Amino acid sequence: MLGDTIKITNASTGHLTTDGLDIQTTGMEASIINRENAGLRFGTNNIERMKIGSDGRVSIGTVTTPSGYRLFVEEGILTEKVKVAVKSNAEWSDYVFAKDYQLASLPEVEWYIKQHQHLPDVPSAAEVVENGIDLGKMDAKLLQKVEELTLHLIELNKKMEDMQKRLDELEGK
Repeated sequence: MLGDTIKITNASTGHLTTDGLDIQTTGMEASIINRENAGLRFGTNNIERMKIGSDGRVSIGTVTTPSGYRLFVEEGILTEKVKVAVKSNAEWSDYVFAKDYQLASLPEVEWYIKQHQHLPDVPSAAEVVENGIDLGKMDAKLLQKVEELTLHLIELNKKMEDMQKRLDELEGK
């Protein structure tokens, strides 16, 4: 089954197959295609609500999609699930457990916090306000900090167990 097409053209640009707006169905699939070198806008109640630019970038709301992004939603998105993928193992935080990983000492972390009022390798509040955050990178960074804390806790636990053994020996247990 070939399908059907409704073609809407603009008298000033002509009536060629490469002009106008096509609304078409092919089998169970339907499409709306702007054949002109321009965007496609959608609205309700005489107000533009969404647009697809000629470059394929999509804006929902009254703003333009910023450069470097394919979708911008004004006032946010509410969803039950977000999945963020990483391109390689190097973008995840398991490197913290490598033998050659240089774990900062707790005094070094304390010094950094006193100097900068945030954790090392984590953006400051001002940086987040100015630049936002990449959820995938931030999740990996937060996991790195959890893994570093886990390594510190393991080391502290070993020291505590050693101290407990010494205390038991001193007390004659």
